Amino acid sequence: MAPRPSDPQRPWRVLVVGGTGHISGALVEALASAGHEVSVFNRGTQSRPLPDGVRLLRGDRRDRAAFERTMREEAFDAAFDLICFDAEDARSDLRAFAGVGHFFQTSTVCTLGGPLAELPADEQTELRPLSEYGRAKVAADDVFLEAHREHGFPVTILKPANIWGAGMPLIRQLGFDPHWTERLRAERPLLIAGDGRQRWSLCHVQDAVTAYLGLLGQQRALGETYLLSSPDHLDWIEYHEQIAAVLGVSLRLIAAPAEDLLREWPEVTELLAEQSRFDQCFDVSKLQAALPAFEPRLTLRARALENIEWMDECARRAPAGDSLPDREDEVIRRLGLG
Repeated sequence: MAPRPSDPQRPWRVLVVGGTGHISGALVEALASAGHEVSVFNRGTQSRPLPDGVRLLRGDRRDRAAFERTMREEAFDAAFDLICFDAEDARSDLRAFAGVGHFFQTSTVCTLGGPLAELPADEQTELRPLSEYGRAKVAADDVFLEAHREHGFPVTILKPANIWGAGMPLIRQLGFDPHWTERLRAERPLLIAGDGRQRWSLCHVQDAVTAYLGLLGQQRALGETYLLSSPDHLDWIEYHEQIAAVLGVSLRLIAAPAEDLLREWPEVTELLAEQSRFDQCFDVSKLQAALPAFEPRLTLRARALENIEWMDECARRAPAGDSLPDREDEVIRRLGLG
């Protein structure tokens, strides 16, 4: 079934699988603001409130029979799955949304792995995932693309890079460390891998969701895969400099070999292991050709403070003794760097 034309007088009946995560929550808000009739399917355990008028369908997608039966009974015009992680999830989606007009799979640039086979990478770049997460996403994407080739399943695949925004911690080069901005604010030294000049692509979540909405209903997007990021990129020194400037503090970086950091600080360096020790920059000209209005504008300098304030609030709400011990000074000493 091809997607019906967008009609501002007749909203789409849209389902978002997930709906309370970082990208999916912003997507639900954007769809509702655009006047669509929005439902979300999840377990109903998250604290993020749904916008007025958005309907919750409570359930667990791992109960595949119940999930698929509910989706077929609802007969949505379009569906967005933000939590399809492997081939079994994808096959379940095919059964659940057999009659849908347009289906969006959210994949990841982790499918391209690192180091990237070419720079900047595009949709034709060889897939060389390093992690099980990346490999499982490749398998899920393949299920959808095969279904499109063989049966015309109306799928569009988006592969986000680092999508950031208020409601989640700002990453650092090493990884997902919720306390690193506290060190930055105190002007204590921060470790960085190699020379810190590895390039990194990112996109604010409010810019990212414009791609989902803009592609909705586009016939040309069916069976296509699009990288989703800003066309611009920063190296990691520039990235940390911009956040320091937002806070009005001096930046003190200490360089160390990536291999040493992976060995000495494994609980923080998962991102470094898979992506951020390599150049990660992407050519999004295919997305911009399909959607000329896609022009990411929200920068770290403009919006990073929202993330930092959210991180501060989470730290204030954490139970006493709940924070991770600050190990960075210890790692610096062990590496003989200070």
